[in-house]
Amino acid sequence: MQIDVTFFIVALICGAILFIFCMIFRRRVRKVLVKDIKIAYRQYGHGKPLILIGGYGSSMTVWGRSFLSCLSSHYRVIIFDNRGIGSSTLGTQPYTIEQCAEDTKGLIDALKLKEVYVFGYSMGASIAQELVLRHPSVVKKLILGGANSLGKTQMKPIVQRSLADLSGSDNALWRRKVKIMFPINWLKERPYILRLSVKFNREVMKLQINALEKWQGVEERLKNIKVSTLLIVGQEDIVTPPSNALFILQQIKGAWLVQFANCGHGLIKQEPSNVARIIKIFLVS
Repeated sequence: MQIDVTFFIVALICGAILFIFCMIFRRRVRKVLVKDIKIAYRQYGHGKPLILIGGYGSSMTVWGRSFLSCLSSHYRVIIFDNRGIGSSTLGTQPYTIEQCAEDTKGLIDALKLKEVYVFGYSMGASIAQELVLRHPSVVKKLILGGANSLGKTQMKPIVQRSLADLSGSDNALWRRKVKIMFPINWLKERPYILRLSVKFNREVMKLQINALEKWQGVEERLKNIKVSTLLIVGQEDIVTPPSNALFILQQIKGAWLVQFANCGHGLIKQEPSNVARIIKIFLVS
């Protein structure tokens, strides 16, 4: 009996060590060749694949730990750097929203995934819309956060100018961006956020701004989106105001809309657990 118990304990310990090793291995940054670029990505959890597409100037580190933890408890969450950002290479193709959608499709193919859930946020929502319209059979369900469907014409000129302004030091640039992303009252209670040290890849951000300005949007094509769609937006978002989400809601049959009170464009940072909870409810519906 003693031998059996000892064997059981040893097997349990070995299994735990193997599980921890596998989790660490899955979470490390890996790269895969997708045509003209190498895409850096990470994976968390197990289950049906959920791909997160980041926004303007953001590497995959933008997704917070608590947000990823909530989602990866039920899904295989895949995050990655858009071309030229973070650890992904820039490549030789013109930098366009359409090309970024093809990059995402290339990553899906490289990981041998046939069907995925997709969550695109901000610029990532534009990429996600192009992805589902170009490759509808790949996207099982679609989540759009802080979304814009009309291209440049749907953004206020003052916001356009602020996003395109890459002048000054990294600290000065960070402070300007933060004031656009979050409500003033929320920031007043968290002044440390303004003092965070953030590095920016300005050359690629210029390419992304150019891509956003040239993107014609999908106004005439929205009705072609047939997959179940969830829209999430902060009620105090000045980058992509709630009116954008309401317009998309009217065009996509059966779409859901969830608005978060007292939240701006950075609502995932403000309400990570609640946003993740809404996403999980939608995905199992």
